[in-house]
Amino acid sequence: PQARNSFNQLFTVYVNKKIVSGDLKNLYKDFVGFVENRNMTDSMREKISVHLNAHKEGVIGAFKIWIAIYNLKQDVVEQLDNAAKSSPIKGYLDDGTEFTQGLSDVYPEGLVWTRLLINETHAVVARCYGGNKFMNSDRPNKFFNNIVLE
Repeated sequence: PQARNSFNQLFTVYVNKKIVSGDLKNLYKDFVGFVENRNMTDSMREKISVHLNAHKEGVIGAFKIWIAIYNLKQDVVEQLDNAAKSSPIKGYLDDGTEFTQGLSDVYPEGLVWTRLLINETHAVVARCYGGNKFMNSDRPNKFFNNIVLE
């Protein structure tokens, strides 16, 4: 169990370092070098080395799965970022107050309608949320349109 926990921790630390460096090539070979250079007992290093050699294809498979999941996550993040750039509603109220409105994810409420109102003297972040019917109705706009900055 201790060797398995150490292996899992090393795997996690290594993967995080690779993400930060942006270098996702030669994962297995670099991982072997990473393990060899880590500060640990000789006994632990030997157990992990034996595990790596005995399960090389499995570890390589784990890296391939990890890369596929990581790339999928990056694609989803990019799609969400692009959607966020195109989703806000921008405009001006009758009194000239500028506003930007869109959906945002707020913890712990979840998705909320948010409107940022800006005029010469105020900047207000207004939020409203509710069930599916509320979120997909015109009621958030009615609420927001009743806000007056004086």
